[in-house]
Amino acid sequence: MNPRLLGLTLPALLLGGCAVGGTAQGVASEARFAVAEPGLLALEFDDVVAEVGTVLSRAENRGSARVRITVTTDNGGRVRLGSGAPGGAAEMPVHTGAASAPAAALVVTPMGDEDVLQPGDGDFSFGARFNLDTESEGSGNDDGNNLLQRGLFSGDAQYKVQLDGGVPSCRIAGTGGEALVKLEEPVPTEHWFLVECSRRGDVVSLRVEDLEAGEEVSTASVSRRTGVVEFSHDEALTIGAKVGSDGTIPEKSTDQFNGTIDGVFYRDLS
Repeated sequence: MNPRLLGLTLPALLLGGCAVGGTAQGVASEARFAVAEPGLLALEFDDVVAEVGTVLSRAENRGSARVRITVTTDNGGRVRLGSGAPGGAAEMPVHTGAASAPAAALVVTPMGDEDVLQPGDGDFSFGARFNLDTESEGSGNDDGNNLLQRGLFSGDAQYKVQLDGGVPSCRIAGTGGEALVKLEEPVPTEHWFLVECSRRGDVVSLRVEDLEAGEEVSTASVSRRTGVVEFSHDEALTIGAKVGSDGTIPEKSTDQFNGTIDGVFYRDLS
């Protein structure tokens, strides 16, 4: 078998009708990466066979939510197949330092009458596994690392997990106010971690786990009322970069994640 090909059998990602998957390198145990419940949104990027580096144009959800997942790009950015934790993963554009840096994001749009990716006043959690590149920020429009978000900072509602300066943080905002939780130290680059943000009642918590060592790195939480978190039906959830209300990546402050993303999830905890 070509060592640059990855293969598994779970139907998760499509590119022009071909599915992809694979085996991560340097991971101590696949058991540490098992997802207990698929939840509403579950992107594992594991399916049939494709070459590492293949451009990914869309994805499929292994969770129960009815969604459409597409890819939006700017300045030549692409989402490509990478080696995940384990299996396949979404490899995001590299940091170039250019004024017009390449950008790309996965865009998740709810389908049907019910939008289950907005928590309302209920308990929920979201996050992903990630491997951050050594060079990941500093230019005028590639100045942060968004993993997952729905809603913009300027809007009435948002949930978001990011790594600005390599430091994991999450923000939840709604009708009752906002809660921002941030760890004290940056995480190492070129290393697999799991980050999870959750709201249970008025407590917003952030947890980061070192997946290669199999141990928890750090946790943080705040007790703050955030209230009802709701979005218009056409406001997408995005993975890997910021996307405006028009569905495109902004020219500046894209918050492009530079690295590899796997195991993206959203779960209803109510």
